[in-house]
Amino acid sequence: MASFERLRQIWETQSASVTPEPSQTTTPEQEPNEIKNEAPPRPPISTKPSKATVSTESLPATSKQRRPPPAPPVMRTAPPIPPKHTKASYSADSLQSGLTVPPSLPERSLSTAADTSNVDIEHEGYSSESDQDDHYEIDESSVAGPQSRRAPGVLPDVSQANRRKPFLKGFHSVNSKTQFYSAATSNNLVVTGSHHVRIYDAANMNGNDAPFFETAERDTKITSITFKQSNSSMFWGGTKDGSLFEMDSIDGKAYDWSMHQHTSAIIGIWRLNNHMITLDDTGTLKVWLPVTHEDGSTSPTLNSPHKLFKVNADITFVNFLGDKLWLASSASHNSESNTSRSITVRVYDPIGAVYGGTFNLTPNGVMPTSTVQQLAVTSGTIIPSIPSNVYLGHQGGFVSVWSASEYDFRSVTKVSSTQVDALAGVGGYLWAGFHSGKINVLDTNQGSITDWRVVQTWQAHKEKVLSIQVDTALLEFGHLAVITTGADWNINYWDGMLKTAHISTELQNRENSFCSFSPVRLLIVSWNTDASKPSDLVDKGGLFSKSNNSSSNSSFLRNALHSTNSPDIIVFGFQELIDLEDKKLTAKTMLLSKKKADNALSERISHSYRLWYDHLVMEVKRNMPEDSPYVVLHAENLVGLFTCIFIRKERKDHLADVAITTVKTGLKGRYGNKGAIISRFVVDDSSLCFVNCHLAAGQKHTKQRNADLVSILEEKVAFADEPVRSDLSYVNGGDGSSVFDHEMTFLNGDLNYRIDLRREAVIPAISKSNFEYLLHHDQLNKQMETNAQFKLRDFKEPPITYAPTYKYDRKTDVYDTSDKRRIPAWCDRILSRTVHLPRVNNLHYKRYEVNVSDHRPISAAFEIMTKKIDHKKRIDVLTKVEDESASMFSQTIQDEKNYYEYK
Repeated sequence: MASFERLRQIWETQSASVTPEPSQTTTPEQEPNEIKNEAPPRPPISTKPSKATVSTESLPATSKQRRPPPAPPVMRTAPPIPPKHTKASYSADSLQSGLTVPPSLPERSLSTAADTSNVDIEHEGYSSESDQDDHYEIDESSVAGPQSRRAPGVLPDVSQANRRKPFLKGFHSVNSKTQFYSAATSNNLVVTGSHHVRIYDAANMNGNDAPFFETAERDTKITSITFKQSNSSMFWGGTKDGSLFEMDSIDGKAYDWSMHQHTSAIIGIWRLNNHMITLDDTGTLKVWLPVTHEDGSTSPTLNSPHKLFKVNADITFVNFLGDKLWLASSASHNSESNTSRSITVRVYDPIGAVYGGTFNLTPNGVMPTSTVQQLAVTSGTIIPSIPSNVYLGHQGGFVSVWSASEYDFRSVTKVSSTQVDALAGVGGYLWAGFHSGKINVLDTNQGSITDWRVVQTWQAHKEKVLSIQVDTALLEFGHLAVITTGADWNINYWDGMLKTAHISTELQNRENSFCSFSPVRLLIVSWNTDASKPSDLVDKGGLFSKSNNSSSNSSFLRNALHSTNSPDIIVFGFQELIDLEDKKLTAKTMLLSKKKADNALSERISHSYRLWYDHLVMEVKRNMPEDSPYVVLHAENLVGLFTCIFIRKERKDHLADVAITTVKTGLKGRYGNKGAIISRFVVDDSSLCFVNCHLAAGQKHTKQRNADLVSILEEKVAFADEPVRSDLSYVNGGDGSSVFDHEMTFLNGDLNYRIDLRREAVIPAISKSNFEYLLHHDQLNKQMETNAQFKLRDFKEPPITYAPTYKYDRKTDVYDTSDKRRIPAWCDRILSRTVHLPRVNNLHYKRYEVNVSDHRPISAAFEIMTKKIDHKKRIDVLTKVEDESASMFSQTIQDEKNYYEYK
């Protein structure tokens, strides 16, 4: 490839006959913020977003040319053309969301401001956000607005989110395989900049990740790229040394270059209302005015007149949001005075200033609430359907909401436990990218800070998401294309209309039209046995017994099995089948967790489970009808946990996708004294999932219990390696690999949620059967009511009409009289979750008076309706849904065109 010097010589030869007017510039010495020369009249400019690109290094020359380049355009100078009386064109060609790393760190890649913070984050994305201890304290009183019912630390509801990747048909991911510092797209063309320019055709990769054009020689780092127009093949690039160049993405031919137009690294190039804007890391900003070419078209060139301005040079984020430039400076700390300075947000109007308006719209800057005042801004956007709001992403997982016209702070909400790396407004939704490589599509409830929810979530990249942008050029072809870049150096195309998820949801809502249903009776028995053996289930009383009532130890299993009429499925979920207080057992299990246990230990554990397995098989055989025998479908253990599932033999042939797995949560997952056994199968075309779990103990350990649920219910590889017969048996775009993919989920176990009252208040309430009062203070119920991100919030529990099941003195019906005198609680629970509430009907929810453990066993019976799909009818319904959705999708495209002023 030719170097910059060679490129300059080529350009001088090509343009010898062209003599452009000298650039009209205003130097920084003339005016640091605003130009004061006489300005042309300015027609009204609307507030539509502009497309930005930021960050990279190097300019290439022409090589590997595969297609003949078009002749260079012959230009004639013309007076500056003011912007049209239209909304600002938001160029989505560039893949950068806005500057987030100061270019003084040239080796940092397309990253966000959070990269400079060195924040130590252990959990990322939605996989562990719920109740981990946050790295930042949240001042709930600082949330603006009287309507702020939702605390800023409560995450949006993700329980009903679709988890299918919204691939855009006809386009392939581009894997550059090497680091790039900037990228831009237009139609099917992808341009990346590093020390080379590489150009890819995303519609014709054919399994080949190689670019069809690549500059041959290594040169200065290319720090920014943006296409001149949404439907143009021409793009501008900026370099680390402040030079600018113009190239054609069709063949890689360089048409213009200008050495050292800026004195330092170019950190942003934008197009807006037929103008080009460039910014360097010293805060020098140039607005390049359009000129008229011989073919009658107008656009800026690198020889166009331009106006010069200065913005604040302390930049952690900068981007055009609407037709205004939003810039955020970093918070600082004065070690001598031990005081901190808040981040400051500034808003500028460069195009307006060119035509006589005010340049700096926030002379003193604006500071947000104390909740995020020390958390650097990393990204920003406007949602097209809510143009009155600006959304800024922060470290700590927060999104702040600002007025797009008043430029003042309005509210803040938390969307993740880790920083937001990228934001984009797409249609009516807010797309957010995170360190984990995950993307969440958020419904912000029309800009409210309450009731945000995640409508779709998926793993978009293997590493952090760097940018999210809309490619407006593809709107002409009916595509709302969202382009994301990641630190895995992939560039991915996504369907911004989420068509597949929409159609899937519509079909799910119309299942009655193409499915038949059959009742299935289900019985679930849950018990923390406290290491009891089957032989302990005997009734013992006497003169000195502390029990006021005769126990039902010996009849427990018989009573449970007869508690509902002939169940089709019987699930036993036990906890603490072995003594978890046995330190020898604990130590050996930890030491041998990755080795084969010694024979004595293995025998001891296996013997405990074998005793219960044999006993359950015997009890089922003894108590259930002989003419309709049961078979064991699942039997699994995880130190202390034991699941055994029976099903009528006649139904076994109707099952599919049978699988079982375990999740350890005790001691960070290295030792399964806490965790879950997860089993699943499909009956006809309905997927059922059963979770038997034991959560963290302790009166004050609600956060740890919530975190255990995150690990269990969002275990991404729960059934990752298990084949499935058909995705149609699963919901929310799932493939059966996750717990939440299943149509019906039942969770039982020792959840360990306690009652937030003193023992002195609880005991009298129990004696008076005042359970309603106690349940009001039950930690599980409180989490259901107040924590929008609580993993069980979408589960339902039958009404509790019995006394707390924990903690009893063994062999008595007296609550704990030990020195600890634990507060009684409903630790043992059974809950259900389904996307179709009428299909799960609870028949009973009760406890049993078994006194050999410090817990009382419980059971719940349900009648569930499983579906059988008529595939011919489903195709007819699918066709109808697609026809009905087509007009909605067309309207969405038109709305996006109007918003971006697509021409």
